[in-house]
Amino acid sequence: MMNVSVLTRKDIRRRVVSFGSKYLIAVSLVCLALPFLNYFMGDPLDFTDYLSAVNFIFPILLPILAVHFLIDDQNTHIGDFFFKTKKGRRNYLLSLLLSAFALGIVAGMLLLIFSLVFQFGFQVTVPWEPVLLSIGAYLLCPLFYLSIALILAFFVKYEGVTLMTITILLLILLPILISIGAANIGLSFLFETPLYLLSFLGVGSFAAIDLVYTAFVILILYLIANWRIKKIDF
Repeated sequence: MMNVSVLTRKDIRRRVVSFGSKYLIAVSLVCLALPFLNYFMGDPLDFTDYLSAVNFIFPILLPILAVHFLIDDQNTHIGDFFFKTKKGRRNYLLSLLLSAFALGIVAGMLLLIFSLVFQFGFQVTVPWEPVLLSIGAYLLCPLFYLSIALILAFFVKYEGVTLMTITILLLILLPILISIGAANIGLSFLFETPLYLLSFLGVGSFAAIDLVYTAFVILILYLIANWRIKKIDF
C-alpha cells in the first residue's frame, strides 16, 4: 500500500499542478488584456491596471480553488486511507494546507513574473511595495478560507454545494457589506479582519503587520480543525 507521505505528494500535485495552476495562469493572461488594449490604442502601458485586475480576481479565485480541494474529496474513498489513524488525519489536513499554500505560491510567482516583465521588458515603473503585499495576501488567502471551510465541514457538517455557496458569500457579499455599513454601525474593526483584508476590496490596502495577524488567525483555525478531525468517528 502506498505510504502517506507519497500519497500526500501525489495529492498536492493533483490539486495544484493538474487543476489549480491552469486557472491561475489563464486568469493572469486574461488580466493583461486591459493594459495592453489601452497600450495598443495609444495610451502608456500602465502596470496598475494589471495589478488592480489581478487583485480583484485572485482573492476570489484562490479561495474557491482551495475550498474545491476539500469538496472534491468529500464523498470519495479518500477517508478509507487517511482517517483510520490520528496520524493519517493529521497528514490529510497537512496535505490540504500545503496544497492551498502551493496555490498561493503559484499566484504570487505569476504576479512576480509579470511584474518583472513590465519593469524590465517594457520599462514600466512597478510599485514593488503593493506587489509584495499582494503576494503575501495570495499566500494567506486560500489558507484562510480553507481553514474556515474545514471548521464548517467538521463542526456543522456542511459539504458540496452548500459549503461552496457559503464560501462565495463570505468572499463577495461580506466584504461589500463591511465596506458599506461597518463604520456606520460602530464595527470598524471588521476592516482589520482577514475577511476584509484578504478580500477583493482589501488586498493591497493594508500594512505588512496585518499579514502577521492574519497568519496567526489561520494557525488558530487550523489547530481547531486538527483537534476536531481527531475526535470525529468516521
